[in-house]
Amino acid sequence: MNGTTFSGDLPTTELTRWRLKTEDGRQTWHYLKTDEEVAAWPQSVADKYHLGLPTVGPMSPPPFFIASG
Repeated sequence: MNGTTFSGDLPTTELTRWRLKTEDGRQTWHYLKTDEEVAAWPQSVADKYHLGLPTVGPMSPPPFFIASG
């Protein structure tokens, strides 16, 4: 798979392959082409947030608290 899919007539990319790099105040987006690159550079919460991807896993139930007094 080359990471490109089609939506209608326009090609799109896999959002999970994009990474945001910040150096010296400059932000650049990088598209990872291979599975090895993806494994070596996991997506950060910030990457996911800016791409509109979920930033947290499934919610766990709230902890059980015993009321005092």
